[in-house]
Amino acid sequence: MSVINFSAKQTQATEFAPMVLPEDSYQCVIDRVEMRDGTKYMSTEAETQLLFYFKPLGVGKEFENKILFYQTTTSFFNGKSSNAKQSLKPSKLYQLVKTIYKKYKPEVKVEEMEASDITTEVINDLEGKQIMAIVKINENGNNKVSDVLSIKDEMKVEGSSLTPDQELEKIMTS
Repeated sequence: MSVINFSAKQTQATEFAPMVLPEDSYQCVIDRVEMRDGTKYMSTEAETQLLFYFKPLGVGKEFENKILFYQTTTSFFNGKSSNAKQSLKPSKLYQLVKTIYKKYKPEVKVEEMEASDITTEVINDLEGKQIMAIVKINENGNNKVSDVLSIKDEMKVEGSSLTPDQELEKIMTS
């Protein structure tokens, strides 16, 4: 199932560091999300896609402006089907939301969420959240995020003296 009536924020273009990060896992903050038109894998059929911009944290100065891209479809599927004899692969969007909610909203049972629950607010609320990105180098010599994992602790985001959790707590207690 696809996300219905989603509209991502429009943002200004940013200059990115072209250097390639070594293959490893990197803690990243989701810098922004964009919606774009694309084509289905191995097809010419059009589909709407989400492009997540991940900014690695705690990397050397030469990578401080590096952005990693994580592209998903708007399909939100948990991998379970009453028609299938065995589980199917969950969608990348489902995996990303589940990863983020594990840290930031553990009370939400993502496996019970439906595609209709994934609204513009849910997608845009992913911005500023941190994940662990498994980074590989693809056949073209560019970085590719192959998987996302939940983080244990947040890292400080440049430009702020507090982690996002600390900033939220400060706002809530003021």
